[in-house]
Amino acid sequence: MFQINAENILLVYSVLMIVVMGALWLYNELKRAKPKADMSLERLCRCKSCSHIYLISRYETMSRCPQCNDLNHLTERSKI
Repeated sequence: MFQINAENILLVYSVLMIVVMGALWLYNELKRAKPKADMSLERLCRCKSCSHIYLISRYETMSRCPQCNDLNHLTERSKI
């Protein structure tokens, strides 16, 4: 079998620490790279008069542009 001496104990300890640190690094990388499927409570709106883009509540049907103060009706979903 193996002789238990300081050299073998340090070798096993070092290998275990490298494996644990590698596993933690891999877990962190995979966790960070996973896309999040959070639905935002706000959406982008573009003013029809001045083309200023701003955030509005997701459930609003009308909003006022903060730049030109024009009223925008949001009945159809437009691509920005």
